[in-house]
Amino acid sequence: MKRALTLLLLLLLTAAVSGVDVFSIPRKKPSAPVSYEVGKTGSGGGGSAFYGIPVDKRQRVLFLIDLSGSMTARTPEGISRIDAMKKELVSMLSPPRNSEEKSGNGSFFLVKYESKVSCFPPEKRFYPFRSILHIETALRHIRKLEASGGTAMGAAWNEVFQLAETNEIDTIFFLTDGEPTDCSEQDVLRMVNTWNSRHHVTIHCIAIGRESVLLRELAEANGGIYRVRM
Repeated sequence: MKRALTLLLLLLLTAAVSGVDVFSIPRKKPSAPVSYEVGKTGSGGGGSAFYGIPVDKRQRVLFLIDLSGSMTARTPEGISRIDAMKKELVSMLSPPRNSEEKSGNGSFFLVKYESKVSCFPPEKRFYPFRSILHIETALRHIRKLEASGGTAMGAAWNEVFQLAETNEIDTIFFLTDGEPTDCSEQDVLRMVNTWNSRHHVTIHCIAIGRESVLLRELAEANGGIYRVRM
């Protein structure tokens, strides 16, 4: 036994002299970046994107956006979450700056939620991406958005389901920085996946300020991209 211990010590000393670190505790691997992609990204339809996820302006696209009070929290860049989101929407919707970049013949719609749910346009019809008049109207509306109240996520998705009864939807961009206040996350996951098993809409998810198991699972189950932005 004594001889075996002596031999082990000699081996350890030899390794240390050779530059092999055998005494320190292994370092923890760096954490993964807060940005994840699930499924296909698509073509982007002209280079437009929302939080880095391509927006195909040849499709009918719905933006399901969180306006709850927590969206007033500051981002690492020093602006509020809602202002960052408004900046993303304005940049994505703004008319092309050059002749080579053309808007597609698709259309868009906004469903906004906090303690209650509202829609834009209020007449519940999709606005065409290539209409300068409709785009300017949407941009004015977006710049006035404010954050307050709770997170009526369940009611917001029910609004989407009703809208889909009379409007074809190709893609949904779902953004939130919190948990639902009118139901559970499992309720949301179950009802969205059940609904989409018949409609086959691509659902991209953007989690703001934190990781979201709900959003990751929704994107994975519905062919979308999952992004986390602090």
